[in-house]
Amino acid sequence: MKISRKNSKLLKAGSIGIIGTFLVKGMNFVSIPIFSRLLSTAEYGDASLYLTYLNIFTVTIGLALHGSVVRGMLEFKEKQKQFLSSVLFLSLLNLLLYLIIGNAFVTPVSGALKMSPVVMNLLFLQAFATFVVNFVSASLIYNYRYKENTLICFGSVFLSVVVSVLFILTIYKKDSYMGRIVGGAIPAIAISFVIAMVILLQGRTLIKKEYWKFSLGMSLPLILHLLANLILAQSDKIMIVHYKGNYENGIYSLVYTVGILLAALIEATNNIWMPWMFRKLEAKDYANIKKSSVWYIWAFNIVTLGVLTLAPEIVKILGPKEYWVGIPCVIPVTLSTYFMFLYTIYVNIEFFKKKTKMISIGTCMAAATNIGLNIYLIPRYGFEAAAYTTLVSYILLFLFHYVISRKMFAPIVYDFGAVIKGMAVIVVYSLGELYLFQFGNEGTLVWYGERAILFVVTAFVVVLLTRKEIKTLLGFFK
Repeated sequence: MKISRKNSKLLKAGSIGIIGTFLVKGMNFVSIPIFSRLLSTAEYGDASLYLTYLNIFTVTIGLALHGSVVRGMLEFKEKQKQFLSSVLFLSLLNLLLYLIIGNAFVTPVSGALKMSPVVMNLLFLQAFATFVVNFVSASLIYNYRYKENTLICFGSVFLSVVVSVLFILTIYKKDSYMGRIVGGAIPAIAISFVIAMVILLQGRTLIKKEYWKFSLGMSLPLILHLLANLILAQSDKIMIVHYKGNYENGIYSLVYTVGILLAALIEATNNIWMPWMFRKLEAKDYANIKKSSVWYIWAFNIVTLGVLTLAPEIVKILGPKEYWVGIPCVIPVTLSTYFMFLYTIYVNIEFFKKKTKMISIGTCMAAATNIGLNIYLIPRYGFEAAAYTTLVSYILLFLFHYVISRKMFAPIVYDFGAVIKGMAVIVVYSLGELYLFQFGNEGTLVWYGERAILFVVTAFVVVLLTRKEIKTLLGFFK
C-alpha cells in the first residue's frame, strides 16, 4: 500500500486524535487516587453511585443520538450543520421531558435514585451535558478535527476534576460528596451549553422530520446496546462483591485496569478508522480498505502482544503485593479486550448499513451470557472465573458480528486471513504466558528466560506473517 501525502496528513491528524484520547482517559485515571483520598469510603461510594447513574442517563436522555452522527453526516453531506442542529434539538426536548416528569414526581423519583431533588436535577443536566460532548466529538472526528475534539473533551474532564477538588477543599468541606458532584457538574454543563448554542445557531434548524426519523431509526436500538455494554463492564464487579466480598473485587478491579488501557486504544484508533472507512465504503473503494485493514489489524496485534508481555510489571506498578495474586487474570482480561477490538471492526460495517438492531441484539446476548456464567462460576472459583466469563462473552460477541457482517461488506473489505493469523498468534502467545504464570517459577532468572524465548519466537512469527507490510513500510521511510 502506497502511503500518499494525503494519507500521511491523515496519519498525522490521527496521531493527534490518539494522543488526545489518552489524555482524556489518563485524566480520568489520575483522578481515581485523588478522590479516593479526599473522600471517605462512604462518600466515595456515593459519588461512584452518582457516576453510575450518570452513565445510564447519558444514554437515555441523549437517546444515544450521538451514535447516528457519523453516518448522518455522510448521508446528509450537503446539510451537515442543519442535521446536527435538528438532532441536538430533539435531544434537548427529551431533556425537558425528563426535567418536567422528574420534578412533577420529585419525591418518588429522587427517592428511587436515593438522592436529593437538587442532585437529581444536576444529574439530568450533567447527563445531557455529557451527551452533548459525545455528540460534538463524533462530528469533529468525522471531519478529522482532532485538535478541537481533544481541547473540548480534555478541557471538560480537566475542569471537572479541578473544580471538584476546589469545592471539596473550600465550599463543601463538611459535605465532600456534594463537592465532588457539584464541582464535576458545573463545568460540564457550562461547556455543553456553549457547544449546544454554537451548533443550534450554525444549523438554524430545529424540527426536521427527515433528520429525526433517520437518527431515531439508528439510535433507539443503540440504547439497548449501550446499556448492555454497561452491564457487561460492571456486572463482574457487582457479582464478585455479592458472592466473594470487597477484597476479591479490589484485586479484580485493579487487574481490570490493564484491559481499560487497551480499550482506550481501541476507542482512539476507531475514531480514526471509522470515518475514513465510511468515506471509502461510500466511494466503493473496497480494495483500499482491505489493504489498510491488514495494517490496522497487525498494528493492534503488536500492541496487544506488548501489553501481554508487560502485564505482570503493569500490575506490580499499579498495586502493592497483595494484588499480585491476580496477575494470571491479566491474560483473559487482555484477551477480552482484544476480541472487543475484533468485534468493533465488524460492527462498523453494521453501522454503515444502518443495522443497529443487530448490534443491540449481540450485546444483550453477550451481557446475558456473562451474567449467567458469573452466577454459576464466581461462587465456585472466585474472581478468576469472572475474567474467563468476560472472555467467553466477548468471543461470542465477535463471532456473532462476524457472521452478521459477512452478509454485508465483510468479505470484500476485510482480509479474514489476516484476522485469523493475528488471532492465532495472540491466543497461542497468551496460552504460553498463562502456562508460565501458573506453572513456572515466577520471578526467577529461568522464568524470565522462558518468557524471553516465548517472546522472541512469537516476534519471529509476526515478522514472517507481515514481511510484505514491513517491506512496504521500510520503502516508505527510505
